[in-house]
Amino acid sequence: MRARRILMVASLLAAGFALSGCESFDPESWFNTKKPLPGDRRPMFPGGVPGVPQGVPPDLVKGYQPPGIWEAVGYTTSNTAKYTQDHGDALYRRSLYLFWKRTAPPPSMTTMDAPSREKCVTRRERTNTPLQALLTLNDIQYFEAARHLGHRMLIEGGAEDPDRLKLGFQLVTARTPTDQELKILADTLETERQRYRADENAAKQAIAVGESPAPDDVPAPELAAYTMVANLLLNLDEVLTKN
Repeated sequence: MRARRILMVASLLAAGFALSGCESFDPESWFNTKKPLPGDRRPMFPGGVPGVPQGVPPDLVKGYQPPGIWEAVGYTTSNTAKYTQDHGDALYRRSLYLFWKRTAPPPSMTTMDAPSREKCVTRRERTNTPLQALLTLNDIQYFEAARHLGHRMLIEGGAEDPDRLKLGFQLVTARTPTDQELKILADTLETERQRYRADENAAKQAIAVGESPAPDDVPAPELAAYTMVANLLLNLDEVLTKN
């Protein structure tokens, strides 16, 4: 009953966009009227993947994972001796639906302090390690998420860079960036833009990360530059940590 009450709290049920009429009394979302909750760590949460179904999947899913982890601990005759990654929609389901092998749990989950499930725990340990930063900056699902967010900034943010950067910042923090923050983002965008315009092959490699196809409606160097900015945004402490 207590778990059900927690799940039914209005803040947890609320969408990540502002509720009607809340902007006037809660512009910074102190009451979670528009703030995306960090518990929803779907790989594509700010960018979105069109066509991903909602609701409970028929089977547990197997997402991105480094090769060879199951093989090191699995019996050769076991049905979990080898890890076979899912493809398509299954890659973008919530981590709640991940297939969990207790002797070799998903590395991205254990890096983020997920309990091993070998015993009951009353609370989840919390750590802050460099390995976690490496994960959120470089792991396939996070970098793929950054590409989708960067594309959304380009398509929905208007024709000017400041408007696009503001949109991306607002999507992940639910607030407007300060002038200093906007300047940092603009400087970063220009640096990455020059880098990828000078090396288009590197741009194509950057936007090819992950199994969702890279869009062809924007130039590869431009999308790669916005992907790097989106990756920066998704790794802000304000975005990753619920204060």
